[in-house]
Amino acid sequence: MKRRKNIIPKLIYYIIALITVLPTTATAQPTDCLGGCPLPQYSIFDSIESFLDKVAWFVASVAFPIAGIALIWAGIKFLLARGDEMQLREAKENLRWAIIGTFIALGAYVFVNTIKKVIETFAP
Repeated sequence: MKRRKNIIPKLIYYIIALITVLPTTATAQPTDCLGGCPLPQYSIFDSIESFLDKVAWFVASVAFPIAGIALIWAGIKFLLARGDEMQLREAKENLRWAIIGTFIALGAYVFVNTIKKVIETFAP
């Protein structure tokens, strides 16, 4: 009976994977265009540029508020440490990772926008 319980989640996973992957691979067609190609009819995006625009917007709208909250939380931890070395070390670590996360989010945003500009430049 234990073996059967392990099979059911795997079976559900494979069914979901097939449902999501098969339509994409079945409609794939080779094209000759680089960035100005219109996307298929069922897509909500007009082109690769509009897709990258939405990705950059999503990165900015999700990552930056989370990074701001993390920075505020690190500041609150500094205030609540009240000179305790262990809590100050933990607050510094939180601040370090919040800043690193902010730079990673900024880097992702800049990277996506750079790729978008390159595609727009070299598109036919």
